Amino acid sequence: MFKDAMKDFDKSIEINPKFYGGIVAKGTLNDENGEYDLAIDYYDKAIELEPENPQAYFNKGNTYFNKKDPKRLVKYGKKRNNLVLNMLKKE
Repeated sequence: MFKDAMKDFDKSIEINPKFYGGIVAKGTLNDENGEYDLAIDYYDKAIELEPENPQAYFNKGNTYFNKKDPKRLVKYGKKRNNLVLNMLKKE
């Protein structure tokens, strides 16, 4: 299942290299597979594409939780929370 899902996301990103959702999903799949550094690389790519989207920051924080790195978990959790608060203020 992991390999099939990864192939699907690879194909979607090949079609559209700026497909934010596919890039985040690849990060999530790698995180779930214990490939934490690779997951972080994908989240960084997603953040480059959409720096105001809180999802990749949230996921990146979760990956640092899995890596048992609380300092970075808090850093990306705060960034995500600030983005969400800013979004709510605009509504």
